Amino acid sequence: MSKFLKVDKKIIQYIYDLCDGETKLMQHIFFLINVKFKDSIINEDMVDEVLDEILSYKTSMYRSLMDTFTINQKKALKLVLKYKKGLFSKEVLDTQNLSKNLMQSSINSLIDREILDKKDDSFFIPDRAFELWGKKCLLKI
Repeated sequence: MSKFLKVDKKIIQYIYDLCDGETKLMQHIFFLINVKFKDSIINEDMVDEVLDEILSYKTSMYRSLMDTFTINQKKALKLVLKYKKGLFSKEVLDTQNLSKNLMQSSINSLIDREILDKKDDSFFIPDRAFELWGKKCLLKI
């Protein structure tokens, strides 16, 4: 007889929100939760622990990727991680000492490399694990 995880709807919603609906990351989290906490009632701390393991596992890959970025691309990425809108305002650009032209050029190159994407007038990182890693490691959030 197979055992199923004991996951409350609140925890499922927590995982969904944490992953921003990205099914690949959600599946990875559920898989590791099942391996580590098979007979437990799952809570947010367990989810956070598993997510930290996933991000730690991916750190060397993401650091290698970051090494391929120019300084201005790294600055632009930090701004995208920190601000959802208003990326081209003087106040935001001044935090990384970027001009509008340098920011636009950096964003365009990151879009070309499929690191960033744009929806309406907001830029975002399509790889949710990379976004979470960036917030944790680059912004220390």
